Amino acid sequence: SLLKRWEGEAKNKPAVVQSALPAMVASPSRIRKLKTAEEFKQAIFKKKGSVGLILMEAKLYLIFDDGGTAWEIEQSVFSSSEARSFFGQGEFLVHDGKSIIRFLRGHGVGLGKITFDLMLAAYVAGVFSRDLSYVALINRELGRMTSLDPREELGHFFEIVRSLESKLSAGKLGHVFREIELPLVPVLAAMEERGILLDCAVLRNLSKNADEKLRKLTQKIYALAGGPFNINSSQQLAVILFEKLKIRTAGLRKTPKGGVVSTGAAELEKLKGVHPVISEILEYREYAKLKTTYLDALPELVISKPGGSTPPLIKPEPPPA
Repeated sequence: SLLKRWEGEAKNKPAVVQSALPAMVASPSRIRKLKTAEEFKQAIFKKKGSVGLILMEAKLYLIFDDGGTAWEIEQSVFSSSEARSFFGQGEFLVHDGKSIIRFLRGHGVGLGKITFDLMLAAYVAGVFSRDLSYVALINRELGRMTSLDPREELGHFFEIVRSLESKLSAGKLGHVFREIELPLVPVLAAMEERGILLDCAVLRNLSKNADEKLRKLTQKIYALAGGPFNINSSQQLAVILFEKLKIRTAGLRKTPKGGVVSTGAAELEKLKGVHPVISEILEYREYAKLKTTYLDALPELVISKPGGSTPPLIKPEPPPA
């Protein structure tokens, strides 16, 4: 991927040493409620600096970069002209922009420009965890445990922003984040909300072509390997490559479980040119993944529109509560 091609530029950046999380939490943030349009108007009139938004347990919180205060917005506020204008025309830093866009649309309110997304920034910065929740980011970026009530951490929103901005300055990660990933947030939100049109006939044809390509690649791999085996089995593949064909294993990563030499894509890439079977296996895997992940899987997600007058539509996801 583009991110992987550029990640090497960040390797010269000094490593960040993380110690065990101290068993302490910061002072709890102040949480205030905005119950009426007038209260909302007064709050935004006094605001200074950047504005953060985060969705927690079906409640939208407004955070100003003033050190410690977060505002819980009651649902009745969203119908006011002040809220529509503020959210529709403003610029915001968010956590999980897609969910916030869809939440506001559910209340008939649009969202202006997203200038930063904590969840997306953590992903691009290469956080080695699938947990990109706000609480997890507090743990990792600020190096401490969180309060039992995650809302008490909302006032530290901009501390996380600054930490992630620093990480995005490595190499071209900032370019990937701002020019490629961030502009896609409203596009993906709309796709999740509305679904996407799908040409199933085209996908079926592509799937047949992939089947034929896989058949030919299978025969070439068998010929180069000296006989048939299960190409999709990492264990059988390892035996063929490293025992039967005697391909070198120096510099290849071993699996965490079992300590055997890995046959993952990254390791096989290192062996390109060592033996012709390697390139054929990598191409086989690309076609197999394309077929199983997209060509065959997407048509199974299709729902028909009433009356059958429109093309098939992949079912949209339900909006946040």
